[in-house]
Amino acid sequence: MFITLIVTITIVSALGAAILSFTNTAIYSEINVSHFTRAQYLAESGMRYAQLRENPYSYFYTVIEGENGEFYRVSDLPPPASPGETVRTSGFRIVINNCQVESTGIVREGTPFEAMRTVTGVYLKGMPCWYFNHDVADYFEDRCGENNGIVNGISWEWRPCDPDRQGVLHFGGSDHADTGFAPFCEIGHGVPFTVAFWVKPDAGTGGTVLGISDAGSRFAVEISGEGEWVWAYGNKAVAAMSVSFDRWQHVTWMYDDGKMIFRVVGCTTPEQTQEYDYDGQAGSGMLPEPDGENRNLFIGAENRNGSPGLFFSGSVDNIEIYNEARDIEAFDGVCPGKEAVAYYPFDGTARDYSGADGSGNGNDGVIVGDAGPAEDRMGCMQGAYQFDGEGSHVHVADSDGLDLDTSGTLAAWVYVRSFQAGAGIVHKGDLSDFSDEVYTLQFGIDGFEDSKTRGIRFALRAADGGFDKLDSQGPDWAAERWYHVAVTWDSAGSKKMVLYIDGEENASGDMTISEVRKSDGGLNIGAQLTEAFNPTFGNFPLNGLLDEVVIYDHALSADEIRRLAL
Repeated sequence: MFITLIVTITIVSALGAAILSFTNTAIYSEINVSHFTRAQYLAESGMRYAQLRENPYSYFYTVIEGENGEFYRVSDLPPPASPGETVRTSGFRIVINNCQVESTGIVREGTPFEAMRTVTGVYLKGMPCWYFNHDVADYFEDRCGENNGIVNGISWEWRPCDPDRQGVLHFGGSDHADTGFAPFCEIGHGVPFTVAFWVKPDAGTGGTVLGISDAGSRFAVEISGEGEWVWAYGNKAVAAMSVSFDRWQHVTWMYDDGKMIFRVVGCTTPEQTQEYDYDGQAGSGMLPEPDGENRNLFIGAENRNGSPGLFFSGSVDNIEIYNEARDIEAFDGVCPGKEAVAYYPFDGTARDYSGADGSGNGNDGVIVGDAGPAEDRMGCMQGAYQFDGEGSHVHVADSDGLDLDTSGTLAAWVYVRSFQAGAGIVHKGDLSDFSDEVYTLQFGIDGFEDSKTRGIRFALRAADGGFDKLDSQGPDWAAERWYHVAVTWDSAGSKKMVLYIDGEENASGDMTISEVRKSDGGLNIGAQLTEAFNPTFGNFPLNGLLDEVVIYDHALSADEIRRLAL
C-alpha cells in the first residue's frame, strides 16, 4: 500500500500538482515510516513476550479477532470478564510452530495507515530445574530456565519440617503437572542428555513419572505394572531395575555417545546402575515432535497428544534436565550424610548421622554450655542448634577420620545474631596456642591480615606449622539471616581451595602445603577452642545458629555444593 501511494503521488506531481502532492507524500511517508517502526517494535516485543516466563503474574488476551488473526494485550493484571467493545488497534500476533516462533507487529490494522512487520526466531526456554521449594498453590517455578509449570489437580505439599523433603509434588494417580519444557526443541535427536530427580513411589503402583509421546516415539521414565523402572527413548522402552516403593530414591537417566545409563540410588536404598548400548542417531532415537498441544513434558503422567495418560502415584522433587552428559555419580552427593565422615543435622540432638544408613562414624557431639535446639531456617522447631556467644559449643572427640589428610569439604547453614571476631563455625583443634589446630572455618577478625569480622575465613595447617588461608570476597555478611557456607580443598590433585556462599563460588586460591597436620585435637562446632584464648576473645564463640553441619574427606564438586545449599 505504501509503495502504491508513493507511485500515485509521483504521477500526480508530474501533472502539475507538485506542491500539494509533495506535501501529501511527506505526510504519508512520515506516518508510514513511524508506523512501520512501531510495527517492528511490536513484533520484537512479541518475540520477547514469547520467551517470558509463564506465571500467574503475566497475561495476554485478545482485543481483536478477525481475518488477520488475533491481537493481544499484555498486562500484569488478569483480563477483565469482558474485554468490551473491540476497536481497531495495534498489537502483536504470536505463532509458534515446532521450535520456531513468529511474531507479527501490526499498527492501525484495517486502515489506510496499516503497517506490519514480522520477525522469526528459535523458540527456546533453556534447560529446566524444578525444586518446588515455595508455597504458591497453582504453579511451580523453573529455577534454571523459563519452563514454569502449571499444577493440574495435584496435592502440592509444603512440608518444611520433613527431614527428607521440604516442598514436593504429590500425585494421586489421576492428576499431573504441565511444564513449559519441550524436549524436541531443547535437547534434539540423538544428542547427549541427563535427567535427574527424586521420587517416592506409592506402594504397588505404576505410571509415568515424567514423559511425552507421539505416535512413533517417546521420552519418558515410568514404573511398570511389574514394579520395575522403565526408560523410553525414541521407539524403544527398556525395563531397568526394581523399584523401592515408599522410599525416597534418586533417579539419573543419561545418554552419551551410544550409551544409555540408568542409575537409582537413595539415602536408605541400594545403589543400582545399568548401562545399555543404544544408537541415538538412528530412527529409534527420534524424540516426539511438537504437534499442537503435544509440545511439553508432563510430570506425573505422559503427555499423549495434549492429554495425560499413564498416571503416577507418589511424590516427586528436585527435577533437573541437562542437554549434556553429566557426571552421573555426582548426583549421589544429594544425600548429605551418605559419604560424610561426620554429619550433624541438629534435629534435636548433636549425634553424628553420617553413613549410608545414618548410624554415624562414631563422631557424636557433646554439648558444652548453653548450646541447644532452636528453630531452623524452615521454621521447624528443634531443627537447628543455637549458640550463646559466651563459650557454648558442641565438642567432638578426636578421631582419625576427622584429620582429612589431603582433601576435604566443610559445609554448614549459618545464622548470626551478632558478629564476634573470629567466631568459630567448624574448628579442628582445642588448645589456646593453636598447636593442635588442623583446619578452621570461621569468621575473620577486622584488622587481622585480610580477614574481617563480617566475612568468612578458611585456614588449613601444614605438618610443618605453616598454613594456607582463604577469605571470602564481596559485601559484608548481614546479621539475622541464613547463609550456606562451604569450603573444599585438594592438596593432592587440583591444589585448590574453593569457598562457596549460598551454593555459588565466592573465592578460590592455590594451595602451597602438601601434607596436612595431624593432631589429637577435637572438633569444635560453634566455637574454635575448648579453652579461652584470652579474656577478650574467649574461645572465639559464635552468637547465632548452625544447621546441617557436614564434613567430607574429599572435595565435593560445584554441583554437589549447589545441591547442599538448596
